[in-house]
Amino acid sequence: MLTFKTLKIDQSLHIINLIEKVQIEENRAKKFALQLLDELERKKSLGIVDEYNIRFHLQCFDAEKELNYQTSIPSLLYLEEEFSMNWNEHYFTKDTPLEKIYIGYSMHYILFNDLSIENILKIENVWIEVVVDFQFFTLKV
Repeated sequence: MLTFKTLKIDQSLHIINLIEKVQIEENRAKKFALQLLDELERKKSLGIVDEYNIRFHLQCFDAEKELNYQTSIPSLLYLEEEFSMNWNEHYFTKDTPLEKIYIGYSMHYILFNDLSIENILKIENVWIEVVVDFQFFTLKV
């Protein structure tokens, strides 16, 4: 079983590359959602919708589409401090090429939660989905 400490250099580089790509997409998703938030608030103020939720989902795929890891992550919009901090868990990455790498919140979910390192090394594509639920109430408060 692989650990971050037993990774070969090319495997570490694969993970570092994945970290960088996911961070770019996380930033894009957050920027888009912030722009969308203005439009959603306008629709709410006009009474077009009563309420809404913005959620974020991660999906990871390998080349063969055999690995399909999915998870929801807390809103990137409401936890600014959490999403600007480094989520590198040095307990796992100390004395490895990953030790000094910035790890964003989305990549933290991928690296330190449910997936084995063997499966992480298979990841070729990560989707960050921005999902909006619109709510319409019969009873207006």
